[in-house]
Amino acid sequence: LGPWDHDIIEDDTETKDAIVADVALLDLLGRAQQRWSLYQAALDNHLKALKVKVLAYGANDTSVTHTVSEIASVYEALRRREDAYRMRESCVSLLREATGITSIAYFRGVHALAACCWKFG
Repeated sequence: LGPWDHDIIEDDTETKDAIVADVALLDLLGRAQQRWSLYQAALDNHLKALKVKVLAYGANDTSVTHTVSEIASVYEALRRREDAYRMRESCVSLLREATGITSIAYFRGVHALAACCWKFG
C-alpha cells in the first residue's frame, strides 16, 4: 500500500462488505479449482458468481450463460447427469434469447448439449 491509499480506502469496515462489480474473478477461481479437481469449491464459486451476475446484469446477459456453462461442466465432472442436462438446456435457452439462433455462441451451446447427451448416453 502506498501513501495515496488513504484517499481510496478510508476505512476497512466500509470495504469489507463491498461487492466487486466484475465477478469474473469468481468464475476464474472456480475454473482453476475445477482444474485441481476441487469440484465442490468450484461449484460454490460459480453459483456465487451466477447470483451476482443475475442481480447485476439480468438473467438474459451473455455473461450469465458462460457461468451456467461452467456449472454444467462441474456437474459433468461430478457425474450428476440430470443437473448437467438441466444446466446445458438452460444455457442453450439463454443463448437463444440473448444472441439468436444464427450466432456462433448458440451453435457452441447446442454442441455442448449434444456432447453432454453423448457423454451420459
